[in-house]
Amino acid sequence: MTDFNPTRPNIESIHDSSLFKLREDYVVDCVEFAKKWVDHLSSIIEEEKRDNHMNRRERPTKHDYFGSNTIDGTIVIPGGFEFNGASIPNWAELVPDFIFRYTSGDARLHMAALAHDWLYYTHRFTKNAADDLLFYMVKECGARRNEAWFMWDACQNHGRKSWKNTRKDSAYIIQLCMEVASRCENDEDIDGKLRRYAFQEDLINTVLDSKPVQC
Repeated sequence: MTDFNPTRPNIESIHDSSLFKLREDYVVDCVEFAKKWVDHLSSIIEEEKRDNHMNRRERPTKHDYFGSNTIDGTIVIPGGFEFNGASIPNWAELVPDFIFRYTSGDARLHMAALAHDWLYYTHRFTKNAADDLLFYMVKECGARRNEAWFMWDACQNHGRKSWKNTRKDSAYIIQLCMEVASRCENDEDIDGKLRRYAFQEDLINTVLDSKPVQC
């Protein structure tokens, strides 16, 4: 296993809300997360694939991860981004701790939930890549292998609705994009910063056309 030790995001709980807020920009080195965990688990993954008990998409492997041209190294999440933490179903809270230890919004999973929620909003990567990254990041958060598989599988097979942003989701990401732009001094700075966060092209153009108030 590599010596990669990522920094933890600076997150606060929003009062009277089930939401959490990122206090400052957070950079996720996606490739390093994969390098650290996929080699460590590869022999176990191959053994389970040989057993072939899964009828759905096979669990993530090194070939799946590095073979994807949708992943190019890092994602940057802007300070001010709000997310609801890890979405764990209520019934999972009844499962004994020796099988599954987490509850919805569990602070131990904030790092992974933050990155996963951001990718579901922005579609910076494909859904499969976003879910695979979640697997690696929950392992980094301390999840056991069976717990990481459970969360990965839940997102793979029950997260399609969340992947398709609702009107409320779209309105929020527009609001956040405008807030980020308002911190910038000129159009060139706005364009560069919004691209750094990988906001979608049409949204960037809308913000630039709106000429937000300068700092």
